[in-house]
Amino acid sequence: MKIYTDIIQRSAEWHALRMGKITATHFDTLANGKPVGIRKLCWETAKERIDRCAAESIPINNAMQWGIDHEDEAIAKFEWDSGFSVDKVGFVEYNDYFGFSPDGLIDDNGGMEIKCPQKNTYDNLAKKKAHALDWMWIPSKHRWQIQASLYILKGKFWYYVVYYPGEKLLVETVKPDDESFHKIEVGIKKCEDWIRNIVLAYAA
Repeated sequence: MKIYTDIIQRSAEWHALRMGKITATHFDTLANGKPVGIRKLCWETAKERIDRCAAESIPINNAMQWGIDHEDEAIAKFEWDSGFSVDKVGFVEYNDYFGFSPDGLIDDNGGMEIKCPQKNTYDNLAKKKAHALDWMWIPSKHRWQIQASLYILKGKFWYYVVYYPGEKLLVETVKPDDESFHKIEVGIKKCEDWIRNIVLAYAA
């Protein structure tokens, strides 16, 4: 495992590091997806490795740009409220096949996943949090991102942070979940084998 502290996210170097790797945004498929989805993910990842070219990235829409523009505000608000110092890094490489880009690392034991949605999504999440048990208000895809981050970094905690300017910061502390870790471990082994075999078959 290697942490790249000097790489800027969304830079050319960052894209090069991610190429041919399954990242945390896809761990919901890797660990909990249907077989057809897992196969598609492995084929797409193998193709990147064969072509030495990353798949065409998803265009940044207005909602995504809003999140990017407000991420630093969210970190500053979290640091002020919590007293923690957040370190920004570029990429965490688990091995040659997997990695992720944390929104922030905290001490040596954890980190944070930041979401800066638009107002209607923020309001919906706030309502869910008010009535949810523990971290179950967090959308499933994001829960898998967090568990993947904890698994790769062997972290003890991860903060899920939802920010909208002028509103209360929504924060949930998420701990490692053994059942999720088992599914991630099985998924990593299966996907690594599939990707390697696809690439070897192409080269034969």
